[in-house]
Amino acid sequence: MRIRLPLGRWLFLVVLFLAMLAVGVPLRVALDRLGFDERGLGARAVTGSLWSGELTEAHFRGIALGDLEASLSPLALLVGEARMTLTGAAWRGTLIQAGSRVGVAGLTGRLGTEALPAALPVDMIEFESADIRFRDGVCAEAAGMVRLEPRAAAPGMARLGQLAGALRCDGDAVLAPLLSGSGNERVDLRLFGDGRYRLTLVVKADDPAVAAALAANGFVATTDGLTMTTEGSF
Repeated sequence: MRIRLPLGRWLFLVVLFLAMLAVGVPLRVALDRLGFDERGLGARAVTGSLWSGELTEAHFRGIALGDLEASLSPLALLVGEARMTLTGAAWRGTLIQAGSRVGVAGLTGRLGTEALPAALPVDMIEFESADIRFRDGVCAEAAGMVRLEPRAAAPGMARLGQLAGALRCDGDAVLAPLLSGSGNERVDLRLFGDGRYRLTLVVKADDPAVAAALAANGFVATTDGLTMTTEGSF
């Protein structure tokens, strides 16, 4: 498989690799030239070199990540791939940028309410050894585990508790199908390459009173059960 990169960026990768063998390249320069900032990675301050850099009050597409240590893999540059490993207090992962291929490898850690969009009815998302790749905006690879704690105050979610499931590709999106302990509730969390998300809650309610209460809170009857969908973007 051939990896196609814009000529200017490919030349920069080669020059960057050679420069890294001799001196430290400023992290700020590489974030800009390798396209990580185009994908949504930013910070209040960027210091140090690619060998040992730091992002202060980092954020990714509006998700607050705190202070991060950052380092680039020099060997990956030789095959036209930029791999930036980020390590924070709560998680670790490697961002991947290679032309039309983007993603994350080895993502392990958790995001709480302070980092997640307010519209997402979730108190916590935890990833374990998650690998996600998009090619031309379409899911190409998805693996690893996801655990989720729904926001108890959100309609229909008070009794769910923690849900868990394995990542996989589903059409264009990454899908995390998450089941409750009883199996009567399911949350399908879809992540798209352009930063959109779609969370669908499906509840099987045999009690007419429960069904009526859910319907009054915006749930719609479908063949799978009573369903509510929340959409937004990171």
